[in-house]
Amino acid sequence: MSTNQSYAISGGHEYTVDAAKQILDSGGNAIDAAIAAYWMSMVAEPFMANAGAGGFAMIREPKGKMLSLDFFCQTPKSKMSAEQSDLFPITVDFGETTENFYVGMASVAVPGAIAALWEMHQRWATIPMKELIQPAIEATKAGIPLDEFQSYECQLLECIFELDPRGKAIFQNTEGKLKQKGEKISLDYFPDFAETIAIEGADLFYKGEIANAIVDLCDDKGGNLTMDDFGDYRLNLSKPFSYSWNERIVYSNPFPSVGAMIQAAILKGLEKQGETIQPRSVSHFELISTISKEIYDIKGNPIKLRSYLSEKGISIPPQLSQSYKWGGTSHFNIVDKDGMAISLSTSIGEGSGTFIPGTDMQLNNMLGELALLPNGIHSWEPDVRLQSMMCPTMITDQQNSLLMQIGSGGAGRIPFAMAQTIYNHIELSMDLPNAISFPRVIYDGQRYQIEKGYEEIPNNIDHKLWDISSLYFGGTHAIVKQKGRYSAIGDPRRYGKAMVHQG
Repeated sequence: MSTNQSYAISGGHEYTVDAAKQILDSGGNAIDAAIAAYWMSMVAEPFMANAGAGGFAMIREPKGKMLSLDFFCQTPKSKMSAEQSDLFPITVDFGETTENFYVGMASVAVPGAIAALWEMHQRWATIPMKELIQPAIEATKAGIPLDEFQSYECQLLECIFELDPRGKAIFQNTEGKLKQKGEKISLDYFPDFAETIAIEGADLFYKGEIANAIVDLCDDKGGNLTMDDFGDYRLNLSKPFSYSWNERIVYSNPFPSVGAMIQAAILKGLEKQGETIQPRSVSHFELISTISKEIYDIKGNPIKLRSYLSEKGISIPPQLSQSYKWGGTSHFNIVDKDGMAISLSTSIGEGSGTFIPGTDMQLNNMLGELALLPNGIHSWEPDVRLQSMMCPTMITDQQNSLLMQIGSGGAGRIPFAMAQTIYNHIELSMDLPNAISFPRVIYDGQRYQIEKGYEEIPNNIDHKLWDISSLYFGGTHAIVKQKGRYSAIGDPRRYGKAMVHQG
C-alpha cells in the first residue's frame, strides 16, 4: 500500500492526531484515518468521545460532493415516571462558576458513535476495521498519560465517573486518589470490546450483547432504553446546510445541529465589515461584541433566529426549537491527497456515571442536560433526535475548491468561537495560527467574557477580562489550504494538536 503523500490533520489530542497519521502514512484515505482517530479518541479523550457518544460529521468526497452525517443521540420511545427513574443532580465546579447536571441511567439516550464508525467504513474506507482499531488498542495496552486538558477534565468530572467502580478503577490510583497529569490510564476492557466490534459489526452494539447489557442496566436501575430503541436507531446522511458568505460557500450540518444556524447568523452579521477594521482596535471589539450580543439574544427564539437568517437570504427548517445540547465536545479534521476530507465533532455530555459492562466506555447523559429541557428535567419528548450546538464546517470557493475545515468544543460557545476564527482568517486575512489564537469575545447573557489583547474596552461594557487564554473560549481546530499548501492548527486553549505533510 503506497503512502498518502499529502495530508493535514488537526484535533484535540496528540494520540488522536497520531492515529490518523499512522493510517494516512500506510496509504489509507481520510475516512480510514478518521475511523482510527475516533477509536483513539475513545481512549485518549474518554470524557468527550467514546462508544456512548453521539455527534455530527461533514464529509467531502474526492470529487467535491458534500455530505452531512448526523449520528447524534436519540431519545427513548417511552419514559418511566420521574419517581421510578434513576436520575439525580450533580454539581460540577468549574472554578469561576458551578453548574448542575443530571446523571444516572435515566439520563442516557441512544448513542450513535458505533453506528457512525460502521457507516463510514462501509461507504468510504479501504482498510479493514480490525486494522483501524489497532492504534487505539496498542495505546491503551501501553497506558495513556493524562495530558493537561484531560487531567483538568478528570478533576472536573470526578464526581460523575466515580459513581461507577470502573470509573474509579480507570481514573484513580491504587490509593483511591485521582490520577494527575502524566499518570497513565489504561482501559483494560477496551481491546476485547474493540476487537469484537471489528469482527461482528455494529449489530453487536445495537441488536446484540452490548444493547442487552445496557437494557438490563436500565431495567435494574431505572433507565428508559429498550431493545427497540437500539434496534431502531438510524443515522441521517443528508445534504448539508449551506449558504453563500463573503464570495465563498459555507457547509455545515443541518438540523438538529442548531449551532450551524447560529454560526451562520453571526457570520452574516459580520459579512463585509472587515475592510476598515484594524485588529485589536476599539472598532474591532465593538463590532464583535455587538454582533455576539445581538445573536445571543435571539438564538433561543426560533422565530427571531429564523427571521434574522431569512433577511440575510438563508432559510432554516421549521423544526428549530429553543433547546440545545451544551456538554463537553471533541473535534478533529482530516484531509488527504485526493481531497477527501472529514470534519467530525462528538460528545457524551458530562457522562452518566455508568460504564457499559465489559467495555470501559461511559454512557452519555444527554437526557440530564438542563439546557436541553426548558420545561424541566423530565420533560424530554420520546423518540426524537436531540439538538446540538456542534457544527463541524467546511468552506469552499465558488469553484468548489476546499479552503477550510473547522470545528470546536466549547458547549454553547461553539458557534461564536468558530465564527470569530473564520472571520479573522477570511475577512481580516490573518494566517491560521493568529486567527485561532486571537482574543475571543463571548457574551454569556449577563456580561462579556473577554480574552486579554484588545487595545481598549469601552468603560460602559460590563465584562470580565481574562489574563490567560482559557478552554472556556473553545477549542477551535482547523485546516486551511492556500496556494496549494495546507496549514493546520489545534487550538492551544484545549491543548490541541495538528500536523501537515506536504507531498
